[in-house]
Amino acid sequence: MALSAEDKQLLKELFNRCNPNEPLQPGDDRYQPIYSGGHCEDPVARLRDRIEWAGVESLQLFSGFNGSGKTTELFRLRQELQKKGAVVLYANALDYLNPSEPLDISDLLLILAGAFNDSAKKTHGVNIGSETWWARITNYLTKTSIEVTEATAKIDAENPAKAVLGGLKGGVELKLALKESNTFRQKLRAFLENRLGELKKEVNRFIEEGVKALRAKHGAGATIVFMFDQLEQISGSLSNEREVISSIERLFAAHLDKLKLPLVHTLYTVPPWLPFVLHGQEIEVLPSLRLWDKDPARTHIKPVWTAVRHLIERRLEKEGFARLFGGELSAADPLIEASGGQFRDLLRLIREVLVRVSTQSETLPASKLVIDGAIQRIREQYLPLAEEDAVRLSSIEEHRGSGLRDSSPEEVSRTNRLLNQHLVLYFSNGGEYYDIHPLIRDEVKKIVQRLNVKE
Repeated sequence: MALSAEDKQLLKELFNRCNPNEPLQPGDDRYQPIYSGGHCEDPVARLRDRIEWAGVESLQLFSGFNGSGKTTELFRLRQELQKKGAVVLYANALDYLNPSEPLDISDLLLILAGAFNDSAKKTHGVNIGSETWWARITNYLTKTSIEVTEATAKIDAENPAKAVLGGLKGGVELKLALKESNTFRQKLRAFLENRLGELKKEVNRFIEEGVKALRAKHGAGATIVFMFDQLEQISGSLSNEREVISSIERLFAAHLDKLKLPLVHTLYTVPPWLPFVLHGQEIEVLPSLRLWDKDPARTHIKPVWTAVRHLIERRLEKEGFARLFGGELSAADPLIEASGGQFRDLLRLIREVLVRVSTQSETLPASKLVIDGAIQRIREQYLPLAEEDAVRLSSIEEHRGSGLRDSSPEEVSRTNRLLNQHLVLYFSNGGEYYDIHPLIRDEVKKIVQRLNVKE
């Protein structure tokens, strides 16, 4: 029987409930507390406890691969901290940074104070001092450029504090220039290279004033938390990816102390490859859902499968799930298996089923043919695989390691690409391990077998 107008409307609504690029806010009826059952490690609980136990300030690093649900879980952390009385400020790094360009410590210090300023005003209605950070730092830099000694006059004549900042209106354009003008950033970095200590002191003074203003409103003993999200998106382009990776590594390896803010628990979301090169520093990485054990047979972990079934049911609502898959929760298992435990891929698979029901079968519930076709469609988006990648992926599958051979930018870049493209999945269960995406296993095997025959 052909789909009715009501069926078409239902499919549309379900499609929109499964947007794979939409972070969920706390309280959203689509959110499934997947980490609360004790079957998956909960990095949010770990971060929350470390913040609560650390006293008045700390530095936290949080990461997750594309599509892992990192921002959704970060919002959950914010809610849990707020429920316990913390004052939480949140900023999106992409509002301030160009994700395609290398990042310098001077850029980030300027931006951190500005983002703190903006969030305090927007979220809490708190003005820090008599002028914004952007106006304050513009005035400071302009004043500094005038006061340089005659011995540095040549540098001064070329630095942006005199040539550019003096023409900015109250610092408004400084924020935009830091994001959009590579030439401006280069000149400003050169000017600040030997003044990082002064800049850090200015940032600290401003943050301390901000904490004082926030506590005046929320209470003298209020815990202040500042979340700087999406910093992991600073990844560069094909032409400069290695340069960008080197800049991020240098930032956290050489300047970690400067990234701490006084009287504030500062949380940065960082690239998931950072643990490969930043040893000895605690980094919470949000893993893929652990659908199977590390054993060769990939034995299913039944409680996790049950939780993911309920996750799909919540996304589609009970009526929508019953209409799309029929009465049994296990009817969605082929999609769960194909997703590899990646939230984004799971939602993409569900959306593909919805589209195929609407455009091909025109019957509900979805048939096996429709589900198999949806899986094949998403599989094709991972192909073709380069032979070099297939050989590496085969080794990862065999050893369940990251495949990282050394910590050079080239090697980190290659491993990061495989992880961010979901060709390689990261899991954690007391110890970390890796596996390749279920959708590419057969193709990897075929390529490796073919190459062995050639040899």
